[in-house]
Amino acid sequence: MNAPIPTLDTWPEQSIRGHSIAGSRYTSRDFMEQEWEGMWTRVWLLLGRESELPEPGDWQMEPVGREEILMV
Repeated sequence: MNAPIPTLDTWPEQSIRGHSIAGSRYTSRDFMEQEWEGMWTRVWLLLGRESELPEPGDWQMEPVGREEILMV
């Protein structure tokens, strides 16, 4: 039941709204690095909802890419 999932070496090509997306985008470390540097470090990220931190002083750490962000 709690067996590890095998690692995927490749991912099939996807089609979203008629646009082809190479499957390597889902498994490529190089593509992940390009997205991390070119996009995810430059945009606002939604970490959670206010209801997840109901009391003053509540906090939680949220993993985002290769970093963790403190949500207060």
